[in-house]
Amino acid sequence: MGGDLTGDFAKLRAAVREFYTTPVESVPKLIAVDALELVHEVFVDEADPYGNPWQPTTQSLGGGGILKRTGNLMSRMRARANRSTLTVSSGARYGIYHQRGAILRKRKRRVLKAGPLLQVWLSDGNGGGAWWKQRRKRVTVKGAERGKLPARPFLPGASLPSGWDFRFTQTAMALFKKHFRSAGG
Repeated sequence: MGGDLTGDFAKLRAAVREFYTTPVESVPKLIAVDALELVHEVFVDEADPYGNPWQPTTQSLGGGGILKRTGNLMSRMRARANRSTLTVSSGARYGIYHQRGAILRKRKRRVLKAGPLLQVWLSDGNGGGAWWKQRRKRVTVKGAERGKLPARPFLPGASLPSGWDFRFTQTAMALFKKHFRSAGG
């Protein structure tokens, strides 16, 4: 009943390896693209990823959008992904203030050409946090009332919103279905 199998086993091994690795390698990249699209939707909707509306700013009350004056924050969003990690970040240094909210304090220094020192309390949401300091020639904070900049999160917190989870799952499933259909003939 036994018989010898013949053929190009190297090609067979390569085809099997491609069959099992191609979707796995592509999923993180596609999910990173999805994440950027979802962040864009957050800015358009002017609400956090969970659907809670952002607190309006003085510019938005006058007809402009919230966090849209220059478009810099949203346009500098980047996403990187590998098999185990998705990182979405903003190249705008002030993005953390909008994500978490901040208490702003301005002190003048006596050093020539140094300008005021901006101190920001970054709250961790659990009563803790840390001070961040930056020396600037001119400090202007728009949309802040009484030294407080309200949190306007554009990225999810500890839990992934169900809409984001659904979108990522759909992306992965669509890729796997497409791959298995084409590989199956």
